[in-house]
Amino acid sequence: FRYATGLITRKYAKGQEISVKIRITANHQGWFEFRVGDIGTPPITQAKFTYLLKTPDGKTRVPLRGYGSSLETIKLRLPADLTCRQCVLQWWWKVGNSWGCEMVNGKKKCGLGYGPQETFVNCADIQIGDGGGLPPPTPTGVPPPPPPPAQEPPQPPPPTNLPYPYGCKATKPWTGMPSIDICNAEEINLKLAKESTLQQLQANDKERKIGAVISNGGMQKRQCPKKC
Repeated sequence: FRYATGLITRKYAKGQEISVKIRITANHQGWFEFRVGDIGTPPITQAKFTYLLKTPDGKTRVPLRGYGSSLETIKLRLPADLTCRQCVLQWWWKVGNSWGCEMVNGKKKCGLGYGPQETFVNCADIQIGDGGGLPPPTPTGVPPPPPPPAQEPPQPPPPTNLPYPYGCKATKPWTGMPSIDICNAEEINLKLAKESTLQQLQANDKERKIGAVISNGGMQKRQCPKKC
């Protein structure tokens, strides 16, 4: 049940004149009625709405005038002999925009608003006591701090016993291009660095050999050590 749940929206005094606001988004004509009852505990039945409320001038039906959307403000008088901790105020709208027929004072009448019509119903939980006023605001405690973010477990390093330690490689025309083969760029750069170092060492060794030949008087053959 959406109502009679203990959530009181307003507190009034018995016999008090109250204002009810209704926002109409699609005007279907017709009329309003308002009822109130001491529901007590669910279930909510129509028989528990024992009081049909009246306007200050004594009317029980409030016609809906005009066209289009509107905000209707209606004055109602609460019963002078009703107090309750769990009352439900009911709004009943019987529309009048459908064609129909019905018997009125022994005569059949037909037209817009006659016969069975569409109805809309809404409710509100209220209290009626000897004093009025709004209920005290519900205290709002300090919300608990949010939990710290969960720590993600460290990711294991990529295996090094694979032919491509980073798990992927470029193919076809992009193979071996460091700017494209991102996964293996570090491996390729390391390989190039090793090749460059090896070439430099070989060039240095060649220069030393040439220098040794020249230092021996232009001899084309280098003398070997004892154990050549």
